[in-house]
Amino acid sequence: MLYPTDRSEWGEMYVNLELWSPIIEKVMELEKLQYNEVTVTKHPGTHAVFEMDGRYILKFYTPLSPDDFSVEVSVYRNIARVGLAHFPELVAAGEVRCPEPWPYTIVSVVKGVAYRDVENLLTVKEKKELAKSLASQMKAYHGFQWESNDIPEWSLRSEDHIPTLKKKLEKLEALNEEVVREIVHFLQTFKPILASPQTVVHADLTEDHVFLIKEDGSWKLSGLIDVADSKHSSVLLEFPAIWFELFKGDIDAMQAFMIAYDDGILRRREVRKTFTYITFLHQFGVDMIQESLERKNITSVSTLEELMEIMWPRQLFTPQSTIVRNQY
Repeated sequence: MLYPTDRSEWGEMYVNLELWSPIIEKVMELEKLQYNEVTVTKHPGTHAVFEMDGRYILKFYTPLSPDDFSVEVSVYRNIARVGLAHFPELVAAGEVRCPEPWPYTIVSVVKGVAYRDVENLLTVKEKKELAKSLASQMKAYHGFQWESNDIPEWSLRSEDHIPTLKKKLEKLEALNEEVVREIVHFLQTFKPILASPQTVVHADLTEDHVFLIKEDGSWKLSGLIDVADSKHSSVLLEFPAIWFELFKGDIDAMQAFMIAYDDGILRRREVRKTFTYITFLHQFGVDMIQESLERKNITSVSTLEELMEIMWPRQLFTPQSTIVRNQY
């Protein structure tokens, strides 16, 4: 199978089970793993991902994201070394030629369903408990001594991102030129409080990557997947995806996460501006902002302060909020 030349071409390839079936069979024979049924996973994401018999997940890595394979293998091996719970087990990793070389991993299936599929079934209490469990898992993820040179550094110096970021922001129809200039000036002049530890962060804890299972009548955290976007950076880089793409503006859930992760985080000086700064510099920051605007049906933003209130509302940083739910 030849490599795709662009994202559009890959989009037609990566969920085509008929196209991948001979290669899947070749890999499973190579790894001496038996299987009966193959299906495309429900939320495949960036790469070509298939499930075998509810036991294995086989992922082929697109050449359009060439570093993801080495990052995932490195992360999974570190996780196995320390015995971290809730993550898949790496069963195999290698490369198959057909005729181009396609790197692949095989991991164990995580029990449960994606948060996306059951979000509307969860009670306020279940979301808070999920947030606390997730905070515990991420403290463990951030807390051990990582052994790898394959996980890329993610700079939080604004000068490393502004040229590319400015172009992305200019494509957001809701932002006029003045707001974009305000954002750039903010990033150039604001000094974020980054005393938090530098370590490996997942950086992509979305509704598709957090899994739940129902036990004793309640939905509980059962697994975390897709570590390909992991970065070596400040632990604060973890928070935007959880706020924007997992909890989607649910203040109670996010406060529960933040307090369980670090009960002093809401009292830090200028923490709201720091999270705004981090979001702009996040790999998927502009996408998160766009999604927030769309959820609120906002088509025009006049100032950076107005945008900041949409992104990180002041109510979120009020300890012990009595608000039950406030979604974008």
